[in-house]
Amino acid sequence: MSADQRVDRARALLAEHHQPVAMDRGQLWRLLARFQRATAELADVVGETRSELCVTGAGLDDGTEPYCTTCGQWAGMFLGMEGWHHFRGDPSPGGRRTLFDAGHQAVIGWRRPPGLALSPAAHAVVGQALADAITCRDPAGFCPDCETSEAGLCADHAEDLDRTDAYLAVARDLGIEVDRG
Repeated sequence: MSADQRVDRARALLAEHHQPVAMDRGQLWRLLARFQRATAELADVVGETRSELCVTGAGLDDGTEPYCTTCGQWAGMFLGMEGWHHFRGDPSPGGRRTLFDAGHQAVIGWRRPPGLALSPAAHAVVGQALADAITCRDPAGFCPDCETSEAGLCADHAEDLDRTDAYLAVARDLGIEVDRG
């Protein structure tokens, strides 16, 4: 039975057992017995759905977290808000998150958060690599194209600054302070 068929069956079971409130004791006991059978069947449906979700990698207790397959950013559902939303920050339970508008609907996939296998020493190496990358992209020195640009930066150096901002965001997400020299 597919997940959609199980949802339809669960809805049918719930609708089938909806009864008016005014009933005698015998009717109430019969309704309770029917409700108990329906609850047991509904529990089977939910159990099958949960098992299918685990097998297909859709989260639950396997250490995976939802992310947007379109842009690669984390996504989640938040209390008081409908649907999936993009966020930056720690995807783990209780992690600090900042919502942002990615300019598109989140298309959900599931994966283990990257970087979990980094040792403290590897974490320091990643921090140094990010610092080096930022230093290499720093538009220091004289650039004739920057001098003539109305924006103050040529297209290449503007792109370099965008990349350094992305590097700094990754460092922030990893809890790494990067000295911009």
